[in-house]
Amino acid sequence: KELAEKLDQTLKELEEVKKMMDERGNSMTDTTPLVQMRESLQRLRDENKELDIRIGVLDYTITQCMIKNRSSQKCISQEND
Repeated sequence: KELAEKLDQTLKELEEVKKMMDERGNSMTDTTPLVQMRESLQRLRDENKELDIRIGVLDYTITQCMIKNRSSQKCISQEND
């Protein structure tokens, strides 16, 4: 009787360990978080490219405005002379 109880207890512990190992194995093979991280990284790269383009356009626009302002000031100073 005592051996049967020990066997029963050992079998229950074995089942718990098997269940834990199965859960651990499933979580290790689940690639969903990795896929989500890759997708997020790609979105960040795309957004970075868009921001680089916007910065380039703004830089060009500001440079053109500065050039126009300089030429306008030259024209105004020449008219005053």
